[in-house]
Amino acid sequence: MEMPEFCSLFNEIFNELEGTENKMTIAYLKDISSLLALVWAVRVGNLECHLQAEREMIKFCFAFDHVNYSRYLSFQQVYLRDLERNNHPAINDIKTRGFGGSLSGSAFSTIHGDLITEVFNGETKRQAGPHRQGFSRNIDAVNTWVRTAHIQAKMRA
Repeated sequence: MEMPEFCSLFNEIFNELEGTENKMTIAYLKDISSLLALVWAVRVGNLECHLQAEREMIKFCFAFDHVNYSRYLSFQQVYLRDLERNNHPAINDIKTRGFGGSLSGSAFSTIHGDLITEVFNGETKRQAGPHRQGFSRNIDAVNTWVRTAHIQAKMRA
């Protein structure tokens, strides 16, 4: 952050706010940095940074009319802060164990806990696992596929 090249680029972008293109570039960089902060917080398991990054993202959920996310995230912010204020054991568990997961076991591939469900749903809907030939009614085949998904992920990696 203190490199002369970075300071020069920063000053060039942020001090010349005359044109529409510069304003759009700055808005884009701020939006992307909010998104990257959220991804980073999940990967390192930092709950405080995660909540801060989510607070930044809530405004976009409202702005783009994503009602479910805006309601869910707003409630989550209040609820987690209340648990923290009351020193609930669940908060310590979240801080200790994290709130994300990785199918491959690599920290770089860690995703938010809610997205893990989406991954499994997507794998089920696509031609993967026991569903290679379409929908499977064989419960044992489906259960085996779900139980070994982490092994399949490691093999793909």
